[in-house]
This record gives sequence, structure tokens and C-alpha cells, in this order.
Amino acid sequence: MHGFDHNLIALRRATGASRAALAWTIQIVLLEVAGRPDLCLREADRIIALSDARHDPARAERRPS
Repeated sequence: MHGFDHNLIALRRATGASRAALAWTIQIVLLEVAGRPDLCLREADRIIALSDARHDPARAERRPS
């Protein structure tokens, strides 16, 4: 696990992405590798909706579910 943590820290520094953003990205990639593209799309849509609600509540309300 230490190697994974080290790589996650390096990715955060290189990209400026938040820990949550990287975790979500990794989760979606793992679902794709596991052969579950249906779950990838659903999870990506959920993450976008959460981001919209956090940054622009009005936009999140207009977004179809």
C-alpha cells in the first residue's frame, strides 16, 4: 500500500488535483478494467452531479437525473 500512497501523492503534486478527484478517477478506471463500463458511466455521472451541486447549485438542479 505504501507504493500506492507514494504514487497518489506524486499524482496530486503533478496535477494539482484533489485527493477526492484522484480517488474517483482511480475508481472509474478500476471499474473499466473490471469490465463494468456500465458502472463507470453511472459513477462518472454521479461524480459530475456531486461536483455541479458543490460548485453551481442552480446548474445541478437543471441537470436531468
